[in-house]
Amino acid sequence: MMSDFHGKWFPLPLTLEEVTAEWLSEAFSLQHPGVEVKSFEVSDKRNGTSTSARLRVEYNRAGRTANLPERVYIKVASKKLCVDGYGPV
Repeated sequence: MMSDFHGKWFPLPLTLEEVTAEWLSEAFSLQHPGVEVKSFEVSDKRNGTSTSARLRVEYNRAGRTANLPERVYIKVASKKLCVDGYGPV
C-alpha cells in the first residue's frame, strides 16, 4: 500500500513487522530532514481489524534537536482487510 505525501509516494506498512527503524526514519524525515531512528521498542500491541502499538523511539541528534516524541502510537491496516475489503494491495 502506498500513500502520497506532498508529491512523494511513500510505502505504508500492512503489518507491525514491516515497521522498521529504516521505515520510521523515512517517515519522520519527510517533515524533519536528517532524522534517523536509531532503535525502537514495541509495547501495548493490539490486534483486531487493524494492529496498533505504542513505540518508544530513540533518535539521532537531528531527531532529538527537533524535539520529536520519545513515544509514538502506530496503527497499521490488516493485510487481509486490505485485500478482502478494498481490493488488491
